[in-house]
Amino acid sequence: MLNIDIYKLYNPEIKQEFLNNFDGTNDTVSTLYYTLKKASVSEKEANKDLFEMTANELDIVFHTASRRTENSVRGFISNIMTYIKWATDKGYRSTNLPVYTADSISSKASEYVCKTAATYYTQEELMEYYKKITNRGDVLILQCIFEGIRGRGYSEIFNLKADDLSKKDGKFYVNLYDTEKGTEREDFEISEFLYELMLEVEGLTSVYTITNRKVELVPSQYILKKTSKGNRGRLLGEKLTTSYLNNKNIQYKEVFNSDDFKYKDIERSGVMHYLSKLMKTKETNIVGNEEYIAISDRFSIGKYFHSHYEKEVVNYSAIKGMIDEDFYEEHYGEIKLS
Repeated sequence: MLNIDIYKLYNPEIKQEFLNNFDGTNDTVSTLYYTLKKASVSEKEANKDLFEMTANELDIVFHTASRRTENSVRGFISNIMTYIKWATDKGYRSTNLPVYTADSISSKASEYVCKTAATYYTQEELMEYYKKITNRGDVLILQCIFEGIRGRGYSEIFNLKADDLSKKDGKFYVNLYDTEKGTEREDFEISEFLYELMLEVEGLTSVYTITNRKVELVPSQYILKKTSKGNRGRLLGEKLTTSYLNNKNIQYKEVFNSDDFKYKDIERSGVMHYLSKLMKTKETNIVGNEEYIAISDRFSIGKYFHSHYEKEVVNYSAIKGMIDEDFYEEHYGEIKLS
């Protein structure tokens, strides 16, 4: 059995029986546990187990889960219904309560998407959203932020060049230059997806707008290039500026179906994804200074110059503030922030 606290669930003995007898991988059982843990708040308020609830009461459970994407909603509802079906087969449910089908789950998913809370994403969820973005350069920007590439004024992104890419022993790297801050980071490891994406965007000579209109790109030494539309006087080799991202924000809000879309939330999503990889090498689930420092280095966050020690130090509280424990535990497992 996984290292989970069954007593955080409503009717823990029944839930434990369900989880112990579920025929699935550890990851699947873990996902079911966190679904039930989230639902336990509503169960305790209603003083009812999920298998005792009416359709209206289940609606409340689905809403209060605060899922931020339709796929996440579908997964949450499907997990709940898996548990209810099991309880029915075991004879725990005596009333004729409704059971959602796969089609009904899909049709109702949008009703339960939470559009007001801060929104975080796993890499898998981001990949689904990337399919909706016509300009691959706009995908590159989000993936860079997710993997820790930003810089002051996003200059690390705008300074990207194909010549700074490299790969060695199955790993992929890029040299980063923050010209606004005057710093550089050599051999910054990136995912194979981002490496291939950078090469793809480098080779583009035109892009399509959200209205499916083709626009030519101005030749440049940089991977991300400006469009020639309405800018006849632009010089070759000009870099993009922060205003480009400000204008793109409207498009991203539409793609992510969120009026409160923030680049910072993409970064925080990346922090938690990176932390999950760091924790895989640990024997405990306690996040310590080693992990906070690694996050600070990779994302260039939480550092300040300490006048007394006359050196740059890490503000651990700032790093902790980047980690949403509920989101992390739901997708990556339980942790304890030291």
